[in-house]
Amino acid sequence: MGRPPKNQTLPPKRSLTVGERESIQSTIEEKSQLLRATDDPREGALTVMAPKETGLSKDRLKIEIKRLEETLARESPTAVASRDRDPMNARRRELEARLREEVLETREEIAVINKQHPAWDSAMKKARMRPKYEAMVHEYREICKRLDPDDPNAGSLDAIRKDR
Repeated sequence: MGRPPKNQTLPPKRSLTVGERESIQSTIEEKSQLLRATDDPREGALTVMAPKETGLSKDRLKIEIKRLEETLARESPTAVASRDRDPMNARRRELEARLREEVLETREEIAVINKQHPAWDSAMKKARMRPKYEAMVHEYREICKRLDPDDPNAGSLDAIRKDR
């Protein structure tokens, strides 16, 4: 793959959602328990077969745990300083308004399955325009995740979608 062409930029970094962070944390905990069990098979209810039979090794478990912890630290949303909160909220509201008006299909348009329905053309037009707005959608989602990292619905486009 290599580097992107000079005129193409890399996509902005994507933050982990609450569910993804919880999943990584539970995986770290499971691997840590397994690592402790390999040290002392009597600990807990875990019984571990010989490493040769299971393909487990302490070094491999330690490497996997470290990699997961680094991923969690690197890709979790960063805290927003209080001085940055107001400008970010303003930008979020601006993006929200533009997305709602220009890009997002209404709930009614999403539900349309009949090509004869008056909302069909509008829905198709917005669907064709969507790729041009992906950077804006990404920015909106990342701002929402940073402003409220513990909200599992942060950045959800359904929350700002109009009914009609």
